[in-house]
Amino acid sequence: MLRVRIDDPSDATGVLERLPRGYVALVVWDAEHATADELEAFSNALIATNCGCVCAWGDGCEEVEDSVDWTDVMLEVDGTRPPDADGDVLLTSQHSDETFEEALELALIIRPTSGYRGPTTVVAVLEVTQEKYDDLITRALKRCSG
Repeated sequence: MLRVRIDDPSDATGVLERLPRGYVALVVWDAEHATADELEAFSNALIATNCGCVCAWGDGCEEVEDSVDWTDVMLEVDGTRPPDADGDVLLTSQHSDETFEEALELALIIRPTSGYRGPTTVVAVLEVTQEKYDDLITRALKRCSG
């Protein structure tokens, strides 16, 4: 499991392209005040870097999931979706009514659809733009690895 900090959701590709193809993204973002442009750019970065699954958690996580879903559909419609996708829909989930630990549990067991499957599945906890959830994530990851 990796923990990745993303300071600028509009410019996340450089950070995300270092992750292995087919990674599972647990996006932790207080996205209630994120702009449509930030959400779309971040969604494009997830898809462009062959993310296999997206689990969203945090305030406004519904907007994150909706943006990824919408972006994925639009890329399919206009024919610019990554060729590795094989026509599969990118699996997404949002966890607005769950604890971080419950979202993490799903991220650890979920697997990408066949078109995004890589040789291994890496779970990347992506902390976007703030430190609001830093202590919570640190405690949960320690319990998970301990």
